[in-house]
Amino acid sequence: MFLDKVGQLYKELGKVGFIICIISVLFLGAGYLFYNMLNQMMTQNQMVLETFIKNQLENTQKEQTDSHRKKFINQLNVIPSVTMTLENFCQVTNSDHVIIAEYHNSVENITTMVPFCKFTSTYEIINKDGVRPLRNVFQNVNISNYKSIYRLVHRYYESYTIDELEKIDKLLYYQMKEQGAKNVVLCSLEHNQIPWGFVIIIQYTNKKVDVNQVMSLTNEINKIIL
Repeated sequence: MFLDKVGQLYKELGKVGFIICIISVLFLGAGYLFYNMLNQMMTQNQMVLETFIKNQLENTQKEQTDSHRKKFINQLNVIPSVTMTLENFCQVTNSDHVIIAEYHNSVENITTMVPFCKFTSTYEIINKDGVRPLRNVFQNVNISNYKSIYRLVHRYYESYTIDELEKIDKLLYYQMKEQGAKNVVLCSLEHNQIPWGFVIIIQYTNKKVDVNQVMSLTNEINKIIL
């Protein structure tokens, strides 16, 4: 009697075990299918995301290239106007030598990654015979070397005799002295109160330049270039 009941229980457990096995297989199969579907979806989404990012990068690069090209063409187009404006200024004010210099950064500190503050001469007009150009002297120059130039950020306009310049800025003094200058005017070029360059006016005699005429020149240059 007891053995019969044990045998019957074994049979019942066998049926349950079989059902559990079937259910387990079904769950495993469903899980495997779900995993494959999820993996395919993730792969597809990753491909879509990568394609989107690639397209965005290509569009951004194209926009930057187009913007750079337009700025370059615009810069080429303003050169004759700026040159003519400087020539007219020299004639009207009887100025001997005028230079436009623009701020830029070309090299940065390798540790701090902070860009150096530099300036480069971009325009130069000479209105006096026998005067040497200074464009090669003022190429990729550190602003920190010239006290008279970095103080323009706060003063906007400065006018010096050669003797006054010696007390303010030794480096510029010796360069101007060697050039034979008698008077030097510096005036900041700014856009929305942010300096982007400056004008140097050099006189090789004791002639003076009216400050209002210099201001008119800087306003005109801003209108043309910016």
